This record gives sequence, C-alpha cells and structure tokens, in this order.
Amino acid sequence: MVAQAFSERNQSNSQGSDPVRLSTLGLPQMYSTFVGREREVATLRQMIRNPALRLITITGPGGVGKTRLSVEVAGTLERTFGRNIWFVPLAPVGDSTLVPAAIARTIGVRESGTRGIVADIVEYLAPRRALMLVDNFERLLEAGPVISELLGACPDLTVVTTSQAPLRLHGEQEFALAPLAPPQSHGNERRSSEIDAAVQLFVDRAQAVQSTFTLNDSNREAVEAICAALDGLPLAIELAAARVRVLSPASIRSRLQSDRQVRFQLLSDGPRDLPERHQSIGEAIGWSYRLLDPWEQLLFRRLSVFRGWFTFASAEAVCGFGALADQPRDMFELVASLFDKSFLMSKASDGPEPSFLLLASIRAYAAELLENSDERDVMRERHAAYYLERAKAVEMGLRGPDQREWLNGLDAEHANVLAALTWLDAERDGTRLQRMVWALYWYWFYQGNTQEARQWLERACSYTDTDDIASDTWVRVGDAMLTNHVGEHAEAVRKANAAAALARERGQPIMESVALTIAQYGELALGHLDESIRLGREAHRLIEPVDDDYWRAMVYGEAGLFLGGAGESDEGLALVEAGLALERARGDDYFAGIRLSDIGVMRHDLGELDAALRRYGESVEALSRSGGNWYLSSPFCGIAALCGASHPEDAARLLGAARALQDRGGANPWSTELDRNALALEQTRAALGDVAFERAFRDGYRMPIGDAVEIALTLVGSETSAGMSEAELAELLTPRELEVLRLIAAGHTDREIGEELDISPRTASKHVANILGKLDVPTRAAATALVKSC
Repeated sequence: MVAQAFSERNQSNSQGSDPVRLSTLGLPQMYSTFVGREREVATLRQMIRNPALRLITITGPGGVGKTRLSVEVAGTLERTFGRNIWFVPLAPVGDSTLVPAAIARTIGVRESGTRGIVADIVEYLAPRRALMLVDNFERLLEAGPVISELLGACPDLTVVTTSQAPLRLHGEQEFALAPLAPPQSHGNERRSSEIDAAVQLFVDRAQAVQSTFTLNDSNREAVEAICAALDGLPLAIELAAARVRVLSPASIRSRLQSDRQVRFQLLSDGPRDLPERHQSIGEAIGWSYRLLDPWEQLLFRRLSVFRGWFTFASAEAVCGFGALADQPRDMFELVASLFDKSFLMSKASDGPEPSFLLLASIRAYAAELLENSDERDVMRERHAAYYLERAKAVEMGLRGPDQREWLNGLDAEHANVLAALTWLDAERDGTRLQRMVWALYWYWFYQGNTQEARQWLERACSYTDTDDIASDTWVRVGDAMLTNHVGEHAEAVRKANAAAALARERGQPIMESVALTIAQYGELALGHLDESIRLGREAHRLIEPVDDDYWRAMVYGEAGLFLGGAGESDEGLALVEAGLALERARGDDYFAGIRLSDIGVMRHDLGELDAALRRYGESVEALSRSGGNWYLSSPFCGIAALCGASHPEDAARLLGAARALQDRGGANPWSTELDRNALALEQTRAALGDVAFERAFRDGYRMPIGDAVEIALTLVGSETSAGMSEAELAELLTPRELEVLRLIAAGHTDREIGEELDISPRTASKHVANILGKLDVPTRAAATALVKSC
C-alpha cells in the first residue's frame, strides 16, 4: 500500500516530462526532471570522458545541485563505462577512516581480513574501466589520500567527487558549479522563451505539486523575485516551489521579504559566527521548516536520527507518536508530506516499500534541531532499540528459507545498524551491545564482512560485567570463531578454550560445544590430530542431548568435517550428513550449501570423484540461492579440479572466480583444499599454457558471481548422463515428483514450487532432494537437462 502510493506520486509528477530513469545499477534513481544546466552537462561529460582528467571535483555551496548534476551526467556515460559506474554517498559516514569501507560496500568488495581494505578495492578496480562518484566529501577531506591511492593503482578509474571545497590532490581538476542564474529585469518585452533556468525550475517543481500551476503575467514578477531572493540555488527554489500547494507566489514572496534571515548567502559570504552548514542552505531549509505544521516539524526533527536510507516501517517504528496523548495526523500522511516538500529523497527498493533519505544538508539542519530538543536521547534510544530488534529478527530469519531477503533488507539499512551499535557503545550499554553484536554475527559471516565484525566483536568482548550471560558468552565464542576464520589458529584455540571454560562454568552446553569445535579446528590446522579428535568427540557428546536442531546441525557439521580431516572419515561423514539433513529440513540454503561443499571435499579426499562432483554442484545451487556467496570458492575449486582435464578454460575461469571470493570475503581453505586447489591450478595451466591460463583466470576473477555459478553448474551438468525418456522418468518418479521435476525445469524455486502445488517450501525441498537422488544427478540444472532431452 505504502509503496504503491509513493509510486503513484512519482508517476504523477512525471506527466509531460522525462524524469531521469537511470539503467545503471550503481546510481540512485531521480524522478524529477532535470532543468537547465545544458552547458554544465556538456562540459562535465566531456571532462569525464577525457582519459587525462581522472579526478574531477565539483565544488559549490550546499544546495547548488552538485550531486544532481553528477548523477545526471553519469547516467549518460553507460556506453563509456558499461555498468562499472558507482555512487558512493558519504553523508552517512561519520569518520574519514571509514571512507574506504564505504567505497568497498558500494562496489561490492568484501574485506579479505588478511590485508588492507584499500588493497582489496584496488584488486577489484584495477582491471576495470570505471567511474566512481563520491558524494559529500567536504566533511571528510582527510580521506583524500585514499582517492589518490586508488587512482595511482587503477589506471582506468575516473573519480568525480562533490564537495564544498577542493580536495587539494595532485591532478585534481576543479569544476566550480555556480547557482542557476537568477532572472534579470527586461521589462515587458521579456518572452516566454527567455525565461531563466531558475524560473523554469520553480515552475517545474510547482507543477509537480499543483498540476494546474502556470507562469503568467499575474505571478511572473513574484516568481522571479522569489528566485532572485534565493540566489538561484536549486534546493532553495525547490523548497519554495513546493509551497504553491498552500501559498500563492505572492504570499511566498511576502514571507521571504518579511524575514531577512531567510535570504540566502553563498558559503564564502555567510556570517562566520554561525555553524558552517547554516551559512547558506540552512537558512532556506529553516524558512521551509517554519512553514511545516507542528506535527511535520516534530517528525522532521525525529527523522534526523536515521543515518543513510530507511524505510517507512522503520520511520513509523522509531519516530511514531505512540503513547502521546494528543492524536496526531496519520504517519503515512506526514511522511508523504515531507516527501512531497522535498525534505526526503526516495529510491525504489527490492522490498515491499521504498526507502527514504534525508539529504546531507537537510539532515544536518534537522539534527541540530533534535540536538537542542529534549528528545535527543529518547530518539537515539528508540533508534538503537529498533535496530537491536531488527538484528535479532535477521539472525532468526537467516536460519530459514528467506535468507536472501533478510540479507538484502539489512544491507539497505547498514548505516543505521552501525549508528545503533555506536550509540550503545557510547552509552556504555554493554549488555545490549553484546546482544546486538551476537545477533549480527551471522549477517557479517554470510557477507564475509570480516573487518567490521572483528571490530565490534572486540568492543563487545571488552565489557566484562553485563547482565546477559548468554550474549556475553556468545560474543566470546564468535570472536574465537572469526579468529579461526582469518587463519590465526593458535590465538583461536586460546580464545575458544577460554570461551568453553566460561560456558561450562555457566552451565551453557550449546556454547561449550560450539567453542570446542572452534578449538578442534584450530588444533587440526596446527597439526595436533589427537587433540583435535578428542575435542570433536567431546563437542558431539555435549550437543547430542540438546533439543535445538539449529545448533545440533552446526556442531554435527563442524565437528564432522574436522574429524574427517583428522583421519576419522566414516565418523566425520556420518556427522556432516546428519547436520545436512537437519539444515535441509529447516530450509537453510546457506549452511546446507556449506555442508554439501564440505561433503564434496571429504569425498574428494577419499577418491570418490562422482559423489564429490554431485555434492559440489548441489552446494553451488544452495549457496547461490541463499545470497551468502563467499563460501562458493570451495565448490568452485572442487568442480575445477574434477572438470579441468575435459574443460580446462572454464576450470581456469572458475579458479579465478574462487580466488576473487577468497580475496574479498576472507575464505581460508584448509589443508586438503589447498592441496586440491594447487593441483587444479597446475593441471589447467599445463593444459592451456601460461598465456591462455592467465587470460582465463583473469576473466574469472573479474566476472559477476552469477556468471561463475552458471559455468560451475554447466560443468557439473556436462559430466552427468545424457538423458532419459519420459517413460523412464515415470518409472523412477512418483506422479507428484514428476510435477515437481517439470517445475524445476521451468526454473521455479522451492518456494514457487510450494505455491504452485499448495505444499510447504520444506516439503518441496524434500521432493527436490528425492528427485535428484532417484535420477542420480548432482544438481537441478542436471535434472532439467534430463527433462529437456526427453
């Protein structure tokens, strides 16, 4: 309902004009028309396409349209840069040291955890012809050397920044953006074709909120006077034009003239005894703010508690009026009103409703108001409480079949998650900080976000006197787990043993069991096989009576894998298979994918190559469905090793894709995988020759993850049987399984199969597993091939 209403509003505003609808995924959508600036667009476009100009800074006062111009121009350059165009908003970033992380998150680079994040970004960008827009740099000028480092290491990268001041970097080309020219007086001889861009902008925005508005002889002078009073600054003009729904141009002009403080001044000419953000655009925002009714003003102040994007549901939960005695206006109406008046920017989202953003200068103004109110701490507390609950919901959501949706949802509000963690830490609220950090652990793990996870785990572990002993133990277990994950095995064993002892003292068998599997892995990596086996069996003994399938599956899988690695293959495989069955029953694609890959590795080590290939293929399908991609490096390498002799070029591409995931996501293969991967590299290089191998490997390193998945499944399918007749299929499968197989062949997911056949996704998943087993094929793609061949 909310999404539809906002969508209708956007559509109605675009009647008779062409709003910016950018196809490049890296840019925000702009629904309003772009007025004027033809010369600036042409000049800036030419500059960006010039390979000699690799750093361009668009400078000018707040509200002059720097961001809008950069996005407009970038939207015309897809032919030059392909889809390698990204928009990096720095408004939510509060510290210059976090700029590299913001860039990495925007372009999709996951920190390796084994080297600096800038090196990870360089590894990704160096081979690409790319354009990066870095917005609102003026507050973080200390991060300028990061841009220099990227440009120095990435020869085909062009960076366009927007800032109120130049970055003062070598090779920087400043593009000074002036306000739209205010109207000049030409008497009664002025023709409509000579209307200045500022007036055009006012008229366009006025018509967006009142379709019947026209510029005529009775209001022309007032409109020109408004634009002149606002110095031609686009944001100020837009805010003024939004008021024609309730005020005539003459009334707006009168209000401007009655309040001299509203008159806009350029940044360099503003009173130096005011905060910088109030020297120009702040006065325009203040004037517009004072025209809001009391409920709109209250919501506007409260919304400044958000960092970055937020949804209507988030705004309602955090900023809603709840227990107030007076009945306010409807929350949706208030959000829609602020949106209509250009206080909020919106973008389409993959979820059921759009996301909103307070632009940097507008948020700064609102934040100042909130700071000086008696609601500051209340709103920050509500914000932190809301995102704590969101994190806990995501933790539970990641255990089921909708993992991709949960991951995407939290990704969109990532800046707010960090703001909530920061507030809890600043308040020294160790209990809730530990709860939130633990709730976020699997989100970070799925995404391979090693650096951020380690930072917050360390902060959480620094609190030693908290009220929630479960969370206190868990963050120490998680810290040990992640230490193992990045390859610091001796330290991981120390931390895991300490966590296990703490859990034992507190009577927490699940936590003790998980901690022992972490120590088990560390001991295995250090070559202490007997101790590793002992720890694995003890972990299994502790978890066996526990009535919690999630953690039983976790311990079964981890302990079983490491037991197998220590030489106890039969015992280990039985445990991992048991864990897989529990995870499949729960619809957990991510951990099912991990277990399938682990079984593939174990079968591979035993020389059972057909069974290994089958499991690798199933792993790729499950992991790609979940959205947690970094673990795909393991099955990719396994498939490359098994198919390299017959398909060396595709195998080399898969090895390149696997290396990219390892570099960006912090995946650390263990000993037998390292041996397998090295052998695969050696074999494919020998088959192709050095030049062809390096070319294919680089192609794989650069390719989108979806393309690598397709190559992996194609290779697995090429090693399966050629086909079966329809009669043969009918002999093997039940009528219901035949229905499911046809839906698999049509590309349906388990959930879609369940909806089509009116069964649960879990039942559909069981049918799929039965079909693959009966047909003796490793993947859905291979099963589809059988259907298409008959």
